[in-house]
Amino acid sequence: MFAMQISNTNPQSFFGLQNFVYIKRILLCVVMCAAGVLLSGCSGSLLSASGPDYKSLMHATDSDQVDFDIIDLSPDTIGPYLLSPTPIRQQMMQSRMLPSIIMPGDILKIEIAETESSPKLFASLSSGGTQFTDVRVTDQGRIDLPYIGSISAQGLTAARLSQKIKKSILQAVPSAQVRVTITTDMSSSVLVSGAIKNPGRYSPLKGPMTLVDVIALAGGATAEPHLINVTVRSPSKVESLSYQNVLYGENRMLDPRSEVILQRNRQSFIAMGAVSTPGLFDMPSSHPSLLQVLGVVGGLQQSTADPSGVFVFRRAGFAEDGKPIALVFRLDMSRPEAIMLASAFQVKPEDALYVTNAGVYQAQKVIAPIIQMIILGNTVTTSN
Repeated sequence: MFAMQISNTNPQSFFGLQNFVYIKRILLCVVMCAAGVLLSGCSGSLLSASGPDYKSLMHATDSDQVDFDIIDLSPDTIGPYLLSPTPIRQQMMQSRMLPSIIMPGDILKIEIAETESSPKLFASLSSGGTQFTDVRVTDQGRIDLPYIGSISAQGLTAARLSQKIKKSILQAVPSAQVRVTITTDMSSSVLVSGAIKNPGRYSPLKGPMTLVDVIALAGGATAEPHLINVTVRSPSKVESLSYQNVLYGENRMLDPRSEVILQRNRQSFIAMGAVSTPGLFDMPSSHPSLLQVLGVVGGLQQSTADPSGVFVFRRAGFAEDGKPIALVFRLDMSRPEAIMLASAFQVKPEDALYVTNAGVYQAQKVIAPIIQMIILGNTVTTSN
C-alpha cells in the first residue's frame, strides 16, 4: 500500500527522541487512515474536497431532497440524448418595401430645371438645371430653398414633395421640372443596437435590406452567433430569433423603420472535479457534444482523474410532489467506445460536468499534508 523507508540513521540524533516517538504515532495514523480509504473510501466527504467520489455517486440514487437516476452511457442507452441536428429552414424572402417618407434629419437633393430657351430663375434643362445638394430637413420638418422659401416636407414622399415645389413656383416658372432625391433616408432606415460592433441607423437606399445585410453593415455581432439572440421590431410585429438560425436559413427582409436589437444569450456549463481547468464556460456551440466540452476544459487531469467517473448532471424539472428531478449521466472514458459516445452525447446549457478523483489520489490528499507536516517539523527541529 503505502510504505516509507527510514534509514538506519540513529533516530535520536536525526529527530530527537521525543520527536521520533511523536512521528511514529503520526505514521501509525497515516497507515490507519490509508487503510480506511482503501477499504471504505471514507464516504467521499473527508477525502474529496472537490466533490463526491465515485462510490458516493454510484450508491446515492435515493435522496430525500432530489430524485435522480444514474444513466450509464452506452450504445444501448445514448439514443434519447444524441446530438440534435442544427435546424436549417429556407424561407422565401419577399420585399415589402414601403415608399420612403421624408422625416426630420433626412438629407435631400433637389434639381430644378427650366425647359424654356430663356430661363428666368433656374438653369436650363439642357445644361443640367440647378441642383441643391445636402438640403437638410429641419427638426420642424421643413426645408428652405432660394427663390422659394420655407416649405413643409415632413410626411411626404419624394414624388409628392417634387409636385409641391413645382406648384409653388408654377406662376413664376411655368415650365419648371423638379426632381427630389432622398440621399440620407431616416424614415426607411433600420436602427441596429445592442451587442453589435457599430450601432446606429442604416439606410436601404440601394434597395431592400435583409437582417444579415444590416448586421453586416453594422460590423457584425460582438459574440459567437450561437450566443446571440436577435429581436426585430417592425411597425407591425416583434420577432425573436437565434442569430445562428438566421445565418443557417432564417434570414428575412426588413421592413422600413425596423429596429434590430442583438442581445447576448449567456449559455454556459460548469466543470468541476479532476478536470484540467475547472470553472464556468460559455457553450462552444449551440449543440456541443461532451467531447467538445471536455476539450474546452482541457480534458481530464491525467494524474488525478478517474476515467471511469465522468459525470454530467442535468436538471429535468420537478416531480408531482415538488421535488426537483435530476438526470445523472456517467461515461467510462477507459472503454474503447467512449470517444464515440462522448462525440455523440449532447451537453445542454446549465449542465454540470464533474470528474471524480482516482482512489489512489483520494488517499494521497490525506497523506500528503501529514508528510509535509513531518518535513516541516523536522526542519524546525533541525534549525533549533
